[in-house]
Amino acid sequence: MEEGAPRTRYLRTARISPGPRAPFVDRTRKTVVISVPMSSKLAYLGGVLLGDGSVSNRRLSFYNSDCRLLEFIARELQSLTDSKRCQPSIIHSITSGVPSIHYSNSALARLVGRTQSERIRFVTASTATSTLLAAFLGGFFDSEGSVTTYTNNGHTKGAVEVSISNADLEILTMLSEKLQRRGIHARISVSAGPRTSIIQGRLVKGKKTVYRMRCSGWNSAVRFARMVFPWVRSERKKSKLGEISGIRSGVAGI
Repeated sequence: MEEGAPRTRYLRTARISPGPRAPFVDRTRKTVVISVPMSSKLAYLGGVLLGDGSVSNRRLSFYNSDCRLLEFIARELQSLTDSKRCQPSIIHSITSGVPSIHYSNSALARLVGRTQSERIRFVTASTATSTLLAAFLGGFFDSEGSVTTYTNNGHTKGAVEVSISNADLEILTMLSEKLQRRGIHARISVSAGPRTSIIQGRLVKGKKTVYRMRCSGWNSAVRFARMVFPWVRSERKKSKLGEISGIRSGVAGI
């Protein structure tokens, strides 16, 4: 190339493949394509990012108050692509007080999905088997899951509910149907409407309705807890799942 001549800028993109392959350049679309095999690690991280993260053209972000969970996710993101150009960074926000991960990786961002159709395609691939579904739900639960136990007159030993909240009704419906086919009853209801928050002194009006997928009753709640328990990395949430399922230890390898 002659000195001073304009250089072609290539975007990094990724696709799911049966196995890892050498990156190749698609000059017609001006992209560098990276093949990433579907795995439990990718399914878990996809669940985390689609649960309470954000995906833009070039960057992945995830917000959580559990610093140990953030450190684990940062390491897994780095090992997934083994990129030496950039590394996930953990930022402690002064204004909101909630730490977050920011990872500039356009290939992984395009793989997880920037548009709804891309996200649905990714969720379909990352929940294709029972193992992948459990890993994806483990990441989903780590980001926006909760366990509630309570007592009332109708339940002598108390009642239990395991739930996951998210604004994407289509994804929750897909997951609910997959759980139903495995004998786990999961219902979806509206958790909260659009809310107005104060961010850095400004009123910001929300535009999304938050839905909640609930596994109520001991049978469904315990079966769901035993399904995702090996994949959950939040110590607090793992302890809650262990209390209702009777599992005390066990971590799946990612």
